[in-house]
Amino acid sequence: MLTRFLPCGIFVIFLLATSCQFVMADEAGKIAWNSNLSEALAESKQTGQPLLLFVMVDNCPYCLKMKRTSFLDDQVTKQIGQSYVATQVNADNYRQYIRDLGVQLFPSTVIISPDNKIIDRINGYLNAQALNRRLLSASQRARIARKP
Repeated sequence: MLTRFLPCGIFVIFLLATSCQFVMADEAGKIAWNSNLSEALAESKQTGQPLLLFVMVDNCPYCLKMKRTSFLDDQVTKQIGQSYVATQVNADNYRQYIRDLGVQLFPSTVIISPDNKIIDRINGYLNAQALNRRLLSASQRARIARKP
C-alpha cells in the first residue's frame, strides 16, 4: 500500500521544491526601492552612484504597468542593483522638487548624478527592453562624468 502512494509523495515534494525556487527567484529579482528622497540623495552622494528616481501618482495605470513589468525584468533589476540608488516616490508628496525637475508626465524616471545634475529624463512608460537601453546609456554617461 505504501508503494501506491510513493509516486504521489515524490510528485508533491517536487512541486514544493520547484515552487520554492520560483518564490526565491522572485524575491531576488526585486528592486530595493527607497521611498525617502532625502535618504536616497544622501546615499547617491555617499556611494557615487546616480539616483534613479521613479515618479508616479495614484491611480496611474501606466505607472503600475511599468512597476509590474519593466521594473521586474531580470536585466533591468540587475542593472539598477549594480549601478543606481533606486528611489520611488509619489509626486504628490514631493510636488515642488518634482516640479523643479521638470516632470510633467507620469510615470517619469529621472536619473540624477550624485552632484544633482540630470543625466536622463524618461517621460512616460517604457517596456523593459527600452528601459534597459536607457539605463545602460545613462550609467555609462555617469561613469564618464565621474572621471577626472
